[in-house]
Amino acid sequence: MNVKLTLEYDGTDFCGWQVQPGQRTVQGAVEEALLRLTGEKLRIHGSGRTDAGVHALAQVASFCVDTAIPPGRLHLALNPLLPDDVKVLTSEAVSERFHARFSAQAKTYAYHLLFKDEASPLYRNRAWRVGTKLNLAAVKAGLKLVEGTHDFKAFCSAGSSVARTERTLYKASLSCVENIGVVTLYGNGFLYNMVRIIVGTVVAMGQDRLSADDILTALSTGERNRLSATAPAHGLYLMEVHY
Repeated sequence: MNVKLTLEYDGTDFCGWQVQPGQRTVQGAVEEALLRLTGEKLRIHGSGRTDAGVHALAQVASFCVDTAIPPGRLHLALNPLLPDDVKVLTSEAVSERFHARFSAQAKTYAYHLLFKDEASPLYRNRAWRVGTKLNLAAVKAGLKLVEGTHDFKAFCSAGSSVARTERTLYKASLSCVENIGVVTLYGNGFLYNMVRIIVGTVVAMGQDRLSADDILTALSTGERNRLSATAPAHGLYLMEVHY
């Protein structure tokens, strides 16, 4: 039976999604719980690898298992065996052809910004504090520049082995409520650290440290040397995987 899980987790105390020897990871925690539940050493496949500190409201994973537990109740049996910072929201049987990663058509990410000059204990692991002097119109203008289909090579961290770097962003927007800003990126795929580099870049534009020309040049040349630093991981949330 092929099973699809939808998971929520607080990435603060995890070393990312992917299993790593000697490290606490989300995948490792779920696989350990499945071992305790089924007696089988199962390998689950996530829709993608979130880095250390990155959160998820709806990560998706799939795996094959032979169990008498009804698939729609598997999450209820699994959750008591999981740590408090990860929870399976739903479980369901899916087609044998379904794969959490390879069947995905698009993803939505949100990045939270905190508009405060003083540090906030409440948001220290939830949002990137960028101060109160950010030019929000400039941030929105920067996001409009990256909407559409582009070669995002300049917005990918070094060391990525991906050969094709063209991606389509269907939506790149900023919404604000009081002192919280949310950058929403919805696209057909994302390169390594692409969301965090985009956010770091448009924030720099809002701080008048980068111009629209810098972004356009990076998109056309693929060179990252004119872009800003990668935004920290703790403001990033995987919101939805679209199939």
